[in-house]
Amino acid sequence: MAMTITKYTRWRCFAGYWLQSLCTSSMNLFSLFAIPLMTDCNWTNEQFSAAYTIYMVTYCAVGFFGGILTERFGPRKTLYCAMLFYVSGWFLAGFADNLPQLYLTFGLGIGIGGGIMYAACLPTTLKWFPDKTGIISGLAMTGATVGPIVFAPFVADFIEKIGPQNTLHLLGIIFFIFLSSTLWMITSCPLNWRPKNLQERSEITTEIKTNSFTPLQMLKTPIFWLLFIIFIAPTATGTMLVSAVSPIAQRQLGQTAMFGAFCVSVLTCGSLTGRVLFGLIYDKLKSRRSLALVLLINLIAMLMLTVASNSSLFLLSIFLCGISFGSILVVIAPTVLLLFGGEHYNSNYGLMFMGYGLGALIGPWLAANSYDATGGYWPCFVSSAVLAAIGLLMVFFTRRAALRLRTK
Repeated sequence: MAMTITKYTRWRCFAGYWLQSLCTSSMNLFSLFAIPLMTDCNWTNEQFSAAYTIYMVTYCAVGFFGGILTERFGPRKTLYCAMLFYVSGWFLAGFADNLPQLYLTFGLGIGIGGGIMYAACLPTTLKWFPDKTGIISGLAMTGATVGPIVFAPFVADFIEKIGPQNTLHLLGIIFFIFLSSTLWMITSCPLNWRPKNLQERSEITTEIKTNSFTPLQMLKTPIFWLLFIIFIAPTATGTMLVSAVSPIAQRQLGQTAMFGAFCVSVLTCGSLTGRVLFGLIYDKLKSRRSLALVLLINLIAMLMLTVASNSSLFLLSIFLCGISFGSILVVIAPTVLLLFGGEHYNSNYGLMFMGYGLGALIGPWLAANSYDATGGYWPCFVSSAVLAAIGLLMVFFTRRAALRLRTK
């Protein structure tokens, strides 16, 4: 039976993704459990942080398979199956009293569920908005920033009152109720669907139009690898600061832990700003210029951090880093749809998203090893600036590589 499409269908899908991202972004809250769980279970910082590494690798690795499942079974079936992994991971983590259990529940369970849901939700949502992919990409991803802000105070309060284990159980139940009542809103978009009032504007018609590429065909194109490399630089910078901005601020500037916490808020605000701002910028400048601007901001911010010896310059630097980190996902997602078509978009974007995973491994590793080796963070700032410069150079090769897709 054919689906009835109304003027509200695509906005319902957008709302479903935004609400879903409130929950799946809440993995950022796991840092609130660090000290209580390490104290209760006698784990070291290194042992506990390995759970996050397993989560991030899993989250990025399963995106491709999540895309395949979505294209074969549709987003709803895929999402509800992924939801079971996600909520079970949170609930069962409350029983974890040894490291293998922690890695299995948080690292693999939440990672599998969250990664598949992301691969099913974002590409599906963007297909409904061929006329405004940039701003929708930006607005949809704001949910991932708002989620930790909304849940953090409640989670911290629950940990204090009922303990970390019971709080994990409670979150699993809350997420189950919330996700099971909202995921139905996300619906498949018919191939090449267009809203009735869409006019063929010049900025749409002048863009390169291609046939839909399969994942294997996409992997054979030079522009995929250029974008993959470009994806790494802002991601490495962002995840480096997400994992270490507080100790960096305290050690580099001699500031207090309270100032370090404030830096986390500034980084989050920068990420939120970047997602909304570059949603608008993408619709105006399109892919290549938007990518160049993201990397330029990233490069400038990292160079500023190498000389940031006062609070004002440091805060401005991390705010700019937050903008580049938040905006790269906003720009990359519609770019993959534009270049490689919509038929295999879920799985294609899942492959591209592995670049995020690689950056997420590089960034925190640079920060930790930089301080261990030199007692400071300037080597990781310089390395990140070099990555941004390489990415900026890659942008200049994307135009010719994109033009070649016309013959595919």
